[in-house]
Amino acid sequence: MTGRTARGPRSISVMVLGVGAFRHSTAQILKDGGASVLTYLTRDYGHYGPSLAGPTYRPDQFPSPCPLLIEKGVDLIVPMSIDWAKAPWKDELLKVPIFSPTDEGMRIEREREFAHT
Repeated sequence: MTGRTARGPRSISVMVLGVGAFRHSTAQILKDGGASVLTYLTRDYGHYGPSLAGPTYRPDQFPSPCPLLIEKGVDLIVPMSIDWAKAPWKDELLKVPIFSPTDEGMRIEREREFAHT
């Protein structure tokens, strides 16, 4: 996974949001594909697995992952749940491409009854 810069190809930087084994496996696949991976841990458990695939950041260190987006040059966000859509920093997070539904698409994810219509 590479992007382009004026100097040539570079590794794409991906922030994965989440915890546990599912988050770890996603990050490892991205890392194996050549991406630079970091994790913003979204819960108080399941931190060891994510730490195996790259740097991890906890909410007590960064109440919002948004400063990391700029500092680490994040190109893509991959959330492992839809919890981010309720966070106070959700609008700022959307300044970077996110592999997740947003707006009405997120409404379908959140509301089963709406999805049936």
